[in-house]
Amino acid sequence: MRRIISLILAMCMVLSMNLGVFANGENDSILSADYNNTFVIKDDGSLWGWGAGYVGNGTDYKDVVMTPVKVLENVRSVSSNARTTIAVKKDDTLWGWGSFSGYLDGKQNPTFLYPTQLLSDVKSAANGDNYMMVIKNDNTLWISGSVYLGDGTLIKADRSSGFVQVMTGIKSCFAGEDTLYVIKEDDTLWGWGDNSDAQLGNMTNVGDTSTDAELTALKILDDVKSVYQSGSVVLAIRLDGSLYSWGDDKIYTENGWIENAGSPYKVMDNVLSATMCDNGSGVLVVKTDGTLWGWDAQWYNEGKQMTPYKYADDVSYVSNGERHAAIIKKDNTLWTMGGNYRKGLGYESDETWYTPMTKILDDIQDAPASWAMTYVEKAIGLQLVPEDMQGDYYQTINREEFCILAVRLIEKKSNMSIEEYIKLRGLEMVSSDTFTDTNNKVIFAAKTLGITEGTSETTFSPEKLLTREQAATFLSNTAKAIGEDITSNTPTYADLDEIADWAKPFTGYVYNIDVMRGVGNNKFDPKGGYQRQQAYITMYKLFDAIDEVSREKVVVTQPVEAKKKVESDDTDLESIKSDLKNLSKPQNFTMTIEGSTKSDEYDMVLKYDAYYRNSDVRIDTYWDDMKVSKGVYNESDDQTYFEYMRYTHYAELIEGNMLPIRLLDVNYLEALELDTELEFFTANYEILDGEKVLYLKSSIKNGLTTEMWYSLKYLVPLKFIETSLEEGSIDVVEWQVVSIDEEQVLTDELFEIPEDIVATSSAGDYYEDLQKTGSTRDLLLYEVSYIETEEIGIMDMTQIVYYSDESIETLSLYFDTLLKDTAGYSNMSDDRKAIIEGTLNEDTVIVIVNNHIKYDPITDKNSVNVNYYKE
Repeated sequence: MRRIISLILAMCMVLSMNLGVFANGENDSILSADYNNTFVIKDDGSLWGWGAGYVGNGTDYKDVVMTPVKVLENVRSVSSNARTTIAVKKDDTLWGWGSFSGYLDGKQNPTFLYPTQLLSDVKSAANGDNYMMVIKNDNTLWISGSVYLGDGTLIKADRSSGFVQVMTGIKSCFAGEDTLYVIKEDDTLWGWGDNSDAQLGNMTNVGDTSTDAELTALKILDDVKSVYQSGSVVLAIRLDGSLYSWGDDKIYTENGWIENAGSPYKVMDNVLSATMCDNGSGVLVVKTDGTLWGWDAQWYNEGKQMTPYKYADDVSYVSNGERHAAIIKKDNTLWTMGGNYRKGLGYESDETWYTPMTKILDDIQDAPASWAMTYVEKAIGLQLVPEDMQGDYYQTINREEFCILAVRLIEKKSNMSIEEYIKLRGLEMVSSDTFTDTNNKVIFAAKTLGITEGTSETTFSPEKLLTREQAATFLSNTAKAIGEDITSNTPTYADLDEIADWAKPFTGYVYNIDVMRGVGNNKFDPKGGYQRQQAYITMYKLFDAIDEVSREKVVVTQPVEAKKKVESDDTDLESIKSDLKNLSKPQNFTMTIEGSTKSDEYDMVLKYDAYYRNSDVRIDTYWDDMKVSKGVYNESDDQTYFEYMRYTHYAELIEGNMLPIRLLDVNYLEALELDTELEFFTANYEILDGEKVLYLKSSIKNGLTTEMWYSLKYLVPLKFIETSLEEGSIDVVEWQVVSIDEEQVLTDELFEIPEDIVATSSAGDYYEDLQKTGSTRDLLLYEVSYIETEEIGIMDMTQIVYYSDESIETLSLYFDTLLKDTAGYSNMSDDRKAIIEGTLNEDTVIVIVNNHIKYDPITDKNSVNVNYYKE
């Protein structure tokens, strides 16, 4: 009976010409097609409209304006709904025209034939069925008209005072027919009002009143970006781009059509915007690749398409009327399609249901998505976005563009040119030849301030697209460059393991200040792209979050002139040694180091976790996220313990300090200075990221060059570059410290050396042993002697079986590395096995590794055969 009453009420509304069933109640949109009309904003901020309704040019209801006319200037967004239209101007004023419900401008249920100012201090607004929703700049929600307040009472907002404040902390809103939706600042979707068809997604259509109205706001869904409702069907786009739908009617889902969907069902992924008309029919969706899809639509002469059907490419936005749709393409042109029964197409046509897609206007505003509109406009208003970047909002931003935004933010916040700011900081702009692939001074400024380091020592890669974790790093470093403390813990995202270690602290900072958070489902999506509109939003939020910068507050770094490639003399070295003797040794700290090792043949990610407690040191080494080794140096015993884990488990103890990252002291400096093989050595002070450091550089006759920038506080290198030039091939190892923590408690277990390990050699002769002359076979057996082996003689072949716990890929890489420099080496592979062939001491050696390695229960290892065939 309740359902029948609702249907009767709905019919009464239609008969009374209250035509909300086809209304668009979106906010922050540059395009709005309603029951009769179409409105769109052009790139000069002018609003244009047409149709058989209150267009805003003095025409009354049903007066036809067949082709576009200019309605208003300086407009930011528009929302039209059957017989009323509202627009937010760029000065944050709200304007409206048409036949309204409630009290506006001191009048009850007024009609305005021309745009009339209704309110000020408005961020965004949505136009509903006999009511309006407004979000002010303080994120409070205000409503006006014949609609419940959502506070649990039967009180409506049609009071003489006009707009009524009902909520705080609101990010966006959508005005349905008699159901109101809001997205809060935590990205949760809430709603109240008519629930006769489960529009609130709460598994029921039972409300608190005879009209099936829920009087108190109910939470519907988490991680929501935007929402759209027509009749009994609701569409919601989540932060990760997935589209969901619900309602007590037949809806399309990823698993086909479902009736009476009382809770949200997933429809598809990769959605930018969605719209529909007439109780969910005529759904149109714009996907992230710019394609326009729809179903249950009547706009093509092929009949209704009951499954997603591709209509067009290169689309950026779409909006539905009753029988027509309006589409903005990426070339900033407006197109319409469908029927002209209500005169919303923008040209003369007597077609009731079908016309093909036809271009109506050029020079449509290149606008961000509705959920991004307000913040982007604010960023533009603060001049944080250059004019030539005010477009292509869905495009992924590149590294150069982000530097432009960062530098502009600093200039606006400090009210100085970037050159003035750098000079006031006591820094010197890096050389114009710092990078070989750009001459943009903005990038040099970003490098000087530590916002970016480039993609290598000589390249910046300006066109390279930015990922989300890189964007978090840029944003944090921008805040740091302007004096903010960016120290923070990493949020516990569900995909935390996918975030690079160097980026984790930065994701924590932008999360804590509510500048950049996840994409839904508690995920950060670190490798995902970062659109221009997202970059503009976060730059605006960062600008708003950080304190004002005055000349008195600028942190000045006193520069120390850095020598460039000057051989050291006794005076310089003696002065540096004297300085070192007076430096205090660091007590307890940990470091995270990120880098890479690259050559013509490989490109591998490096990571080190380093622990320093007084003079005891531990370093864990990783290659491509695989732990390779653990090294512990014990100062009291002057011994280094190595535990290898790359190919097999092996440990050894060596006299002396063999760790790859040495603490700086006078003895170490003198060892570098006195090395007789060094052709070149220099030591001097420089500035690195605003910090005074000791720069050491050595070049060896065999083509090996090493550069290190040592912290004078922690006595460890903050940056390291090693270049090896041999036979025309360049190998480069480079890394830098990405975080230092002085709070972690360092336990004895971290530095433990097993008691049953006996020292096998000394640091002085260790590498000399590896370079001793001998056959390749001897060297091979020397390297793998720690692997348990079994020799089997078969005819003229000698077979050695190597046992290991490692994977096929790891074992293949290991033997390939051992044999790659041998005479006659080749590497042949297919999808089943890898064969490494080489010559060992005049024997042909074939190492076969395949995916049929059997588990050996006796050794609890996998086995690899090394076969030697004699000539």
